Amino acid sequence: MADGIFFIKDDGQLFEMNSHEFLKEDDFQKLIENYPNLLAGSQIDEENPRRWLLVKRELGLPSSEKESDRWSVDHLFLDQDAIPTIVEVKRSSDTRIRREVVGQMLDYAANGVVYWPIEKIRQAFFERVQKEGKNPDNELINLIGEDADIEAFWSNVEINLKTGNLRLLFVADEIPKELRRIVEFLNERMSPTEILALQLKHYVSGEHKVLVPTIYGHTSQAEIRKPRTQKPSVDWNLDLAIEKFEETRGKEIAGAVKKVLDWCKENMPNFKFGKGHFYPYIGPYLTYKNKSIQIFWLTADNNGKIQIQLGTLKNFPPFDDETYKKRFIDSLNEIEGVLLPTTTDWSINPQISLKILLDDSSLKKFLEINEWVIEQIKQAKN
Repeated sequence: MADGIFFIKDDGQLFEMNSHEFLKEDDFQKLIENYPNLLAGSQIDEENPRRWLLVKRELGLPSSEKESDRWSVDHLFLDQDAIPTIVEVKRSSDTRIRREVVGQMLDYAANGVVYWPIEKIRQAFFERVQKEGKNPDNELINLIGEDADIEAFWSNVEINLKTGNLRLLFVADEIPKELRRIVEFLNERMSPTEILALQLKHYVSGEHKVLVPTIYGHTSQAEIRKPRTQKPSVDWNLDLAIEKFEETRGKEIAGAVKKVLDWCKENMPNFKFGKGHFYPYIGPYLTYKNKSIQIFWLTADNNGKIQIQLGTLKNFPPFDDETYKKRFIDSLNEIEGVLLPTTTDWSINPQISLKILLDDSSLKKFLEINEWVIEQIKQAKN
């Protein structure tokens, strides 16, 4: 039986489109990069179809903490639930697709959960998006919605990596039976990691091309053993957050956080909270002229960090001016132990360790800088 599909033109003419291999693996990879919907999110989860955000193509991955990158994954995507998805693309003519590719993907997963810090993934995403002339926040909002919490999303990416809640996706123009059986076997037994194969058949007739995706790996046993998606969520408040800081980062860090929050209650008295299950994210802000002024978030992950909200602050005069941007960064760098780049990209939110604020003089300096920022915004002609 011929391996083809049939197409009926408007004039009633029927013609056959025959399957063709991709001429180059690079062409195959570019298709996935440019058209993520080919990853068949509705077949992976019919009730809640997966949507995709490309972090980067050819993302490096080391095999130990002090080594340079040993491997390069074809693609790393994130879905709307912050689940990392490693995509490996092979043509059916590549003999490695039957066995070797499985060990390769397991290497990626085993080392990615340990040696992919969230900062590297986030930076790779920002660099890729900015190179394409796009706005990183807008790209994320398109994935998770306007009301979603971007910082909580990245926190959940980190949590999913650390807990092995990720997805391995083999992609080929034909998935051999041997690989299907291996994928089904692994997907039934590995939890919470999901292992799937995507067959992307390529049909051609003259100038016309058709791509037909089919997902393999779902079995009744796999459905029983693990859920399709995971949405960690906690309704944090100040008291719960401080308790969690003390539990995860110790009394000294929690004490520094409490001092900052006491200052915030007087100067930036409103609070947003991330929805991460393991770590609280606290975002103090001041409402001024119907706008929310937000300068930093306090986070309990990564040993406790202050995330400076440069991406938000640049929207408020006078910090849309390069002179004020540089003065702000230079002032923060006067705090002992702080070293932010003076040519900071204002779409990226750099981090400062909360340990810096254990010193009373450093804490005082940090709060004075924030008072200055608020005062400059209030004095600016908006």
